[in-house]
Amino acid sequence: RFRDNHLAFTQVEGRYQYDDQLGVTTFIGSGRVAPAANELGRHRPLSTVGAGVRYIVLVQDRVGFRLDFARGIDESALYFGVGEAF
Repeated sequence: RFRDNHLAFTQVEGRYQYDDQLGVTTFIGSGRVAPAANELGRHRPLSTVGAGVRYIVLVQDRVGFRLDFARGIDESALYFGVGEAF
């Protein structure tokens, strides 16, 4: 629903590691999508905020699971992943 040819987006994330295996993160982001780059300023900003938990299962290789909850303009989502997104 919020996809198009051009995107301008920024996100800030904070991470806190409790010990070698358990950590938490919070994030906030905002951006715009448009069919052309010169139209980005004409479209409403889309924002998100969220938090997550990180659990490292293989400390020596930094392999872990992540569980994030995010709230956008119209809906919320729960994401599960292996490894960090970036």
